[in-house]
Amino acid sequence: MDEVNKNMRYADMQDADMRNANMRGANMRDAVMRNANMRGANMRNADMRDADMQYANMRDANMRYTNMRCADMRGADMTNANCQLILRDDGRGYGVHVDWMEDGRHLYRAGCRCNFTFEDAVTHWTNPYHESPECAARILAAIRRFEESVQAGEQSIKQ
Repeated sequence: MDEVNKNMRYADMQDADMRNANMRGANMRDAVMRNANMRGANMRNADMRDADMQYANMRDANMRYTNMRCADMRGADMTNANCQLILRDDGRGYGVHVDWMEDGRHLYRAGCRCNFTFEDAVTHWTNPYHESPECAARILAAIRRFEESVQAGEQSIKQ
């Protein structure tokens, strides 16, 4: 995919076969990619805000710095993508993923929330007015377990 063809905003790519596609830096905001096969695709720096990616196959994809704020990723398979799944289901169908940044920080993605630092995550998911406090507690517990295991040297995210 060359630079001129990377504007896919609002595109309907439901059930599309995009295996190993180069979508680096693509604008896929508000796109429908439900059940799409994006296995091994390069989506680095892509804008996927508000996209529908339910049940998409994103195994082995490069998703570093991808903006997935408010993307619906329920049931999406991100196995071996360069972000790590740390909670499969928060009780509403949302998984929690973590990405490693060059400055050593971890950024967390869950449901509509994307690129939260640990401090941002604690602030958001301890809010007493959170619409789903039980789910927020599950998310925060998974993030804390991950941070503790990294501090203990038990794991690190692939870079």
